[in-house]
Amino acid sequence: KIGFTTPEAEWFGHMKEKIYEIFLSSSFGSRPYWNQDAVIYAFEEHLSGKSSGSTMVFWRLINTELWLREFFDEPEVKAGIEGKSDYIPNADKQLDITVPDNAGTFRRYPLRTEVFYKETDFDPTVMTYVKRFFDGLPAAGTEHATATTDAPWYLFVSEKIVAMTQGRSIPVWDIKVSNAARIFSKFVTRNPGGIGLASPWSMQLAIDEVGLPKIMYASARSVIGKLQGKSGVFYEVVGHNINAIDGAAGYQVGTSTHSVKYAPIDPDGVAARLSALVRATVPAEYAATFAGTAIMDANDLGVVALGHDTGLSKTVLQDIFRDNPQGQTTETTPMSLVFTQK
Repeated sequence: KIGFTTPEAEWFGHMKEKIYEIFLSSSFGSRPYWNQDAVIYAFEEHLSGKSSGSTMVFWRLINTELWLREFFDEPEVKAGIEGKSDYIPNADKQLDITVPDNAGTFRRYPLRTEVFYKETDFDPTVMTYVKRFFDGLPAAGTEHATATTDAPWYLFVSEKIVAMTQGRSIPVWDIKVSNAARIFSKFVTRNPGGIGLASPWSMQLAIDEVGLPKIMYASARSVIGKLQGKSGVFYEVVGHNINAIDGAAGYQVGTSTHSVKYAPIDPDGVAARLSALVRATVPAEYAATFAGTAIMDANDLGVVALGHDTGLSKTVLQDIFRDNPQGQTTETTPMSLVFTQK
């Protein structure tokens, strides 16, 4: 007897988003039973039609991973505080930070939001959360009223949601990865603070952005720099905000689990546009003390102010966010209101 043949190849094409989420997940990558990069490469080859191998291998891998999660893994604990108030910090973070060189103390209020997607109407959505903060402020207590009254304040926004709503987030299956991208990505150190160019997809976006010759030149300069005890040479040479390219990461939320993101377009212009909207949205007394918007690229390893219209230097802006108060994974707090403290 021969059973009915199931169309796994067609199913996998329809289910590729979910399958990529599994193969890209931190748990799948940590297993000693398979090579994550090799599995993903084989799956890409299958989807592109370059490989006609049996789909049973992928079927077994998927089911083994899901079985391990169900019966052996500890329950996943998502970062963030369920129902977090606008007036408390994220877990293991602080509201206040003192910036060196007498730049002052700042209070950061991370705002929890819905997940942003390409289709999100960015400007009014951001203003919704800014308005929510001020609407709730009278009931938040005297401490927060004091911390926010007659103080210059700022809106800090994650560059990730800016780029995403600009259509700068690309699903991995839409990126045609070259052999050069696969080779160069292997020499980039992976770390929990951010994948960066350590994936072939993000490396491919970097190549597409500045060209392979510049990537090769920057890589050579980076090797020389490391021998001289210097770090960050690659990004200095390559420029173009390549350091803001984010790889797909299973520990994040929304489409970030299976998409690679370019740096946002015109972050200075975005900051100026948001600032005008803030002044038109918040109560008059707060509009009078509002001092601008900053578009920030922050993770647990470092922070870069990509654009702003504040009177502060980029160094001060980066120091204000040096502990990454908006979090690294599933906190869903991609913006903060930052108040200068007296």
